[in-house]
Amino acid sequence: MSIFSAMTMGKARSTFTCLLVLALCSWHLDTGYNDNTVSRVLAVRALAEQGTLDITPHHELTGDKAETNGRFFSDKAPLPTFAVAAVWKVMLSLGISPSGTVVDKRILLIGGWLCGSIPLALIILLVVRQLRSVRPVQTLLLGVLPILGSFLFVYGGTFYNHLPAAACALLAAILITRQRPWLAGLFAGLAAACDASMLLPICIWMMQIIARKQSVRPFLFGLLPGAAITMVNNALVTGSPFTFPSAHAVNYGIMRIGYGFGTWQPQAFWGLTFSSYRGLFFYCPALLVVVGLAWRHRGRLLARTTVLDPFILPSVLLILAFMTHGTWWGGWTYGPRYLTVVPVLLLYRALPSIAASQALARATIALSAFGLVCAFAAKTTAGYSLPTNVADPMIDMVLRLVLHKEFDATQWPVALGFSPVMASAFFALAVIFALRWLQRTKATN
Repeated sequence: MSIFSAMTMGKARSTFTCLLVLALCSWHLDTGYNDNTVSRVLAVRALAEQGTLDITPHHELTGDKAETNGRFFSDKAPLPTFAVAAVWKVMLSLGISPSGTVVDKRILLIGGWLCGSIPLALIILLVVRQLRSVRPVQTLLLGVLPILGSFLFVYGGTFYNHLPAAACALLAAILITRQRPWLAGLFAGLAAACDASMLLPICIWMMQIIARKQSVRPFLFGLLPGAAITMVNNALVTGSPFTFPSAHAVNYGIMRIGYGFGTWQPQAFWGLTFSSYRGLFFYCPALLVVVGLAWRHRGRLLARTTVLDPFILPSVLLILAFMTHGTWWGGWTYGPRYLTVVPVLLLYRALPSIAASQALARATIALSAFGLVCAFAAKTTAGYSLPTNVADPMIDMVLRLVLHKEFDATQWPVALGFSPVMASAFFALAVIFALRWLQRTKATN
């Protein structure tokens, strides 16, 4: 085989892998109504169709809202809303008419793909690319399975803010390590415009840059676009560019004091770590290997290089911060959705070291397979809608739905006339095919 033919085949394999990952992340495009997504859709329609963020005429349709001087607004971070509103505006200009319902499901589809499927696929592909530095190389399975076998997979295709925030934060951390501070600041600012809790990693990254005796000015300059988006939204909703909409939340009074942070939440220490309720290590079991790896190298954890690591320190402090949050459980959710960025940063950082050890790689794949079974069962039934008051949602809700064959209808084969059961069976076959392909494919340069 000629060198040209080998290069062409390599590019074809890479392209097919990217499309395969995106297809898995796009299989379910969530069109279900809940306070979170409805709040975003109302804001998208108001902005694209009336040029305002005011959702007062339809505010009763959602509980996730902010009130300022008798007017109601979405209390969500602005960038996902602005991005989907821009697409919706273009569609309207092309002659597409809004549906007769206030909550147009086409906006949910657009938002689910832009803010769920694409960011999740990007995260997976960035993690896979990181593995190319490992010798001997591992199959792509090791880069993909830990993400698919986690709560991140369940949020693919959903119009939420966590995955785009995590993708932007990951890019920011990567660019910091490559000493490209302006671009790092740009993506860090966009992450904060997707999720205000990303302000904590931004502060940490700034201190780390200063501690390295590097100029922080390029990073600060890069933050400006994201800061402008956030501050304009704040000013339009709350009247102050420095007050976030959640401080005016109607139904979550605890958010009005320190945005919910700083209260003693002893149940969160177990609930956010190992519990089957919202435990990070239960809903992303590959992180157990990361903890084992950290224990093996525990003597280095307080070393200067670890303290200055843009992946490790922000992750640890975010976990600790949300252990003091008044709504640490995250409402109706699959896993600890407020901590979405944590497994993204830690897996990206740790997987090359894990891949270098055959024992750790096998343990990671085994644990991730368990996580995938759980994620698949949830994704094809309840999705992320696991009620707050269900203490063991995997047993008490997801397993019951599987046994009763109550499968999710928001799968694209259903639109072609297949039943949810058949669509879920096709999805299972698609996942098996993808995993077999990834198992045979090497992460080559």
